[in-house]
Amino acid sequence: MKRFCYLILSAFVLLAGIAYWLSVSQAQSPEPRSILEKAIEAHGGAENIGKPRMGILKGISKGDGPEISQEETFDLPKRWKRVTSATLDGKRRVSFDLMVDGKLWQWDDGIEPQETPNTANAQPYFAIVSLLLHLTKEKVKLTRLQKTKVNGDSAAGFRATWDSSTAADYYFDAKTGLLVQSRFTFQSQAGKDLATKTVYTDYKDDDGVMLARRRTTYVKGGEFKDYVLLTDYLVTEVRILNTIANDVFSLPGKK
Repeated sequence: MKRFCYLILSAFVLLAGIAYWLSVSQAQSPEPRSILEKAIEAHGGAENIGKPRMGILKGISKGDGPEISQEETFDLPKRWKRVTSATLDGKRRVSFDLMVDGKLWQWDDGIEPQETPNTANAQPYFAIVSLLLHLTKEKVKLTRLQKTKVNGDSAAGFRATWDSSTAADYYFDAKTGLLVQSRFTFQSQAGKDLATKTVYTDYKDDDGVMLARRRTTYVKGGEFKDYVLLTDYLVTEVRILNTIANDVFSLPGKK
């Protein structure tokens, strides 16, 4: 009788162990490099993602403040220009970002352009996709994260670390492989840690690349105890061009 009870107990422990192992394995994301490879293929493949492309991208950003419109002209990977406009206190404000030869220039309408360190990591919109190729570099360390739910669907993810102070989390739809969420923590000018969460939705094929037409960003930290909406950016138009006039990428007063 004792031996029978022992066998029953052993079987129960074994089954419990198997159940626990299955629950853990199901909660864990696949190996990071396999997630990344699947994502690159899902977004159009490495060759297509990395090819040069020219065009115009327009969008609007909504949040607690005024509606902001943007028009971006790009000649990737070497240069791009973004024009941002909004009405603040009844006045129309237009600002410019210009990236040429690895140098960032910023200015407001009527103000002298200034070369600016790219501390805010200003990038063209297509960088959402080209980022995937940068993550394949050996200097980027990828660490597996637990699976999570994004917009109600299962998502697998990893943490990408460039150095001891720079890291970001990326999650991809478990079925499609498309990027669905990114998370990044940074320090504000007031010295407080702020966490951002960006959700990518409304994917469409643009020039053979799957591009999220909606990018919704939330922020948490400081006075915000939980995530609150920061911006909701909607791409309204993408046009791929064969040529772009060089003066588009010139500083004001220079050709």
